[in-house]
Amino acid sequence: MSQSQVTRSPKREFISRTYNLMLRSYLAVSFHDAQCGFKTITAQAAHVLLPQVKDDEWFFDTELLVRAQQVGMTMFELPVRWVEDAGSTVDIPDTIKKDLEGMHRVREGMEARAVEELRVDLDSPAV
Repeated sequence: MSQSQVTRSPKREFISRTYNLMLRSYLAVSFHDAQCGFKTITAQAAHVLLPQVKDDEWFFDTELLVRAQQVGMTMFELPVRWVEDAGSTVDIPDTIKKDLEGMHRVREGMEARAVEELRVDLDSPAV
């Protein structure tokens, strides 16, 4: 978000912007950033979404956000102040490979029927 204050290397900036562009174009997401920031979730939303999230690594938060958007949940984005950890040991090539696999898997599962099965009324007593 333009109001965010993000400090990171040019390499990480390029990777982040490319990743978010891919999410917007390949998965049609409307949120700004899937990785830089913090996520909070209500217990009701967690009850609905977490069983649908298959990834248990770096793509987890992206998949959670994509699934929330798919079912029409309201999402709020707030600007953050974030500084890259220069000592980060993220294996970038491996993470990119797994993110691309995750994007492909999520897109393959986006058929209208699958999305309709996920739709729920969060105000219903069953949730």
